[in-house]
Amino acid sequence: MKNYLLALKLRRKVCEEFKKIFNDVDFLICPSSTDVAFKLGDNDKTPIDIYLSDMFTTPVNLAGLPAVSLPTNFYKNLPVGMQIIGNHFEEEKILNLANLYQENSIWHKEFPGELS
Repeated sequence: MKNYLLALKLRRKVCEEFKKIFNDVDFLICPSSTDVAFKLGDNDKTPIDIYLSDMFTTPVNLAGLPAVSLPTNFYKNLPVGMQIIGNHFEEEKILNLANLYQENSIWHKEFPGELS
């Protein structure tokens, strides 16, 4: 029970910090992951590698915030993405911004070199 209460306290703190941020901005834009996507069939990733790759999405999910991930580029034929994060109940705003980005970029139409 003690760990559960500590987790709730941490979640509340994360929510409070995001609330402060969204007092000043409408969106946060940051990478979707700390690394490129894992290669298909890549089984040499450790649990730590997998955990670290989620560092940018975990706090957002913990706070229950809406977000969308979009392709932005490739690195060594692996996709790189960004996420647009909005405040609670601002799904329409982030989807409109994501659509605007997509209308003005080509990344959603591109394939890694080995697939094209």
